[in-house]
Amino acid sequence: MLFSSPVLSLPPFKRVYSFVFFCVFSLLSCSVFSHGLVHEQIDEVTQQINSAENKMNSSLYIRRGRLYMEDGALRLAQRDFKKALKVGRKSPNPEKSLDAYYYLGEVAIQQEKFSTATRYATRFIDQLPEESGAHMRGQHLLGRALFAARKFKQSARAFQAAINAAMFPKPDYYLDLAKSYEAMQQPDDAVAALEQGKQKRGELSVFDDAIVEIYLNNNDVSRALQQINTMLANKQRIPFLLIKKSDILIQMNDQTQAKQALQEALQYLETLPATRRSTPTFEQLKQNIEQRLQGLE
Repeated sequence: MLFSSPVLSLPPFKRVYSFVFFCVFSLLSCSVFSHGLVHEQIDEVTQQINSAENKMNSSLYIRRGRLYMEDGALRLAQRDFKKALKVGRKSPNPEKSLDAYYYLGEVAIQQEKFSTATRYATRFIDQLPEESGAHMRGQHLLGRALFAARKFKQSARAFQAAINAAMFPKPDYYLDLAKSYEAMQQPDDAVAALEQGKQKRGELSVFDDAIVEIYLNNNDVSRALQQINTMLANKQRIPFLLIKKSDILIQMNDQTQAKQALQEALQYLETLPATRRSTPTFEQLKQNIEQRLQGLE
């Protein structure tokens, strides 16, 4: 051996505990490190704000407010965003402070004050009516606030408005629109929203996965199976889709076809290059499929 590890020299059960302790310690260390960096940035921005030339710089208050949000200090963030608006009213460029309305809406959502979030999102939209980017962000924020308040019809309108305002809408916008329709028990409209996303953003797997879940949530297993078969034709994520297909077939009480889908998944795994078949992920996936097959025996 090139080196002797003190962990490897321990008995097996102690080795496991040492490894778990190491992982937990590493995660906590990363968290503390990240937390420390945010505090350093807050201190840096505070020094800039305290200098005479920056007392009326609304952008710095917004920047520090966002850092407070990242740190979970929502009240301090809220205070800075309101300060940015106050400072902005007295500055020659008040439009630079208007982003504070957006972030006040974000804070309100995190505080579960959804009517307040709706008010700030609307104010943000109204203040920048000619800017498509701001309109897009504001409408999406409004949609999130309305959805959280269980006003699904209004949230769907806001999400659609965000999509319409964007040149390349984020996939999340279509997913959120679909969730609003599904919450209104309109699965066909939810699927149509995702199909709209596929036309605009391409055949992203996140859209297809969401369509399958909508069908399953509405006990439409035959259409879910049809969607899975369409996805399999694209020759991507084959073993995972075959596992999903097996689950759907089990729901349809077709254990024979369910077993066949799992066997196809195993056969596909054997066609992969040796380098991929020697990874822990591969072994875990293979064991998962084999266990599922045993459960069907």
